[in-house]
Amino acid sequence: SESTDLAAQRAMAADLKRLGYGLPPDFPLDAAAARHPAVLQALERLNTASLQSTLDELVTQSESTGEASGSSSWKTAADRAQQIIQCVTSDPTLLDARLLRAVVKLVLPHDCIAGLTLGLGICQAYLAHQRRDPPLVSCGDLDGLVHVLLFPTVFDADSANDQGAGMTTRTVGAPDAHTVRQRIRECLDACPDVVFEMVRLEISIQDAVLKGGEQAHVAEAIVQTMRDHARTVGQLLDSRPPAVQISGMYPTLTTISASAVRLYLNSLVPMRAYDEYLVNSQWWRVAPPAHGLDEGRVVGNDMGWPSSYPLARMINRQTATLVVPRFVRQLDVVRAAVAKEPLSLEPRLYRDTLVKISRINLLMRCDQPLTFAAPPSADGTVKMVTTSIAETLLVEAFDEVGNAFLMLLEALARHASHRDAHKRAAAEALPLVESLVKLLEGQSTVGRGHVASVAKYLRKLEHYANS
Repeated sequence: SESTDLAAQRAMAADLKRLGYGLPPDFPLDAAAARHPAVLQALERLNTASLQSTLDELVTQSESTGEASGSSSWKTAADRAQQIIQCVTSDPTLLDARLLRAVVKLVLPHDCIAGLTLGLGICQAYLAHQRRDPPLVSCGDLDGLVHVLLFPTVFDADSANDQGAGMTTRTVGAPDAHTVRQRIRECLDACPDVVFEMVRLEISIQDAVLKGGEQAHVAEAIVQTMRDHARTVGQLLDSRPPAVQISGMYPTLTTISASAVRLYLNSLVPMRAYDEYLVNSQWWRVAPPAHGLDEGRVVGNDMGWPSSYPLARMINRQTATLVVPRFVRQLDVVRAAVAKEPLSLEPRLYRDTLVKISRINLLMRCDQPLTFAAPPSADGTVKMVTTSIAETLLVEAFDEVGNAFLMLLEALARHASHRDAHKRAAAEALPLVESLVKLLEGQSTVGRGHVASVAKYLRKLEHYANS
């Protein structure tokens, strides 16, 4: 307010008059500040006031001149990043959270990494002060800043896919900024450290994208970054009860950044990791429970199920029109080769195919099929496609490819001309054994035919792996 600003100006003038009386021009105050706490406090107040005034001017100048003018306000703000973080680390109450949000928003369009890094530094300072006793600030006050850092979030309207709301399991709304920030605040109140890890993830992903290179290498870097992030989130959430719809088991549920989720899923496609795509995308189709409280407190007034987020449209459409057809075609090619000549494929192809089928059979727990209209063919015919794969197709493919792989191992083990034949068969079987054992960990066989089937096949494999 004007009265507060006037009081601050008068206090600053009084400090200048009292502390600067009798000092010659350009007198160095560093030595005096080191000896006298009052001088140090006065200098800190002056520096903070100067910083706040500068930031206010930069934000105001940017808003008045606009981006098209080529204003260098953002660069000046970026150059002050370290000073801003130091100020917030010293006392987070000195700079208003709305001003910090405006400064970061000023930098982001011009230097994404610098803006995200500045935002992360502010977030970390707030978290440290919230953990003090008593806490000086609440991380929930950074809901606006986090919204800027992770925009667009999974809660925001998806303008690129704003049609076909009926293609998801629930009506997809377009919440306003206030509602989105309420949801972000709920995340911050429940697990601020996890939310700030999302900002760190954003930096890593943007860094991988900006470095460029071959598409395959960029995709692999993004996927690995998301997997590492999921492990970190899983460790952070391991010691606390579930409070939000965030899970370290599924990378798409470890961040509220729509950009990160998109890039991760899109990167899985050129890697042909269709099984990982399907396992992660299932939660964007599943209907919410009849009684939401059974799942604990989740994000958002709509109980925060991903199937209600605007981003679900893009994910489900891509699943039905691109991922499922490609995966089915991949299975068809392998099955055709096996049917023609069971021993014709490389051992790696058998293993990869069996692991992908097993992952889908064992980890697709709550999928709800959705039907879409595929793009028209050359003759104008429109075909309906679905987000799910027929269970019979998966069972038959597993049996055919699995039996062919056992035949290959038997052939390797009985190769008379190779004295280390059994060792070679064991070397080919062992990677699949390890993958299936890992998949079966924690799985219950009660009412789960797929688990029993994989376990039975695993026992056959171990005969060769242990030879």
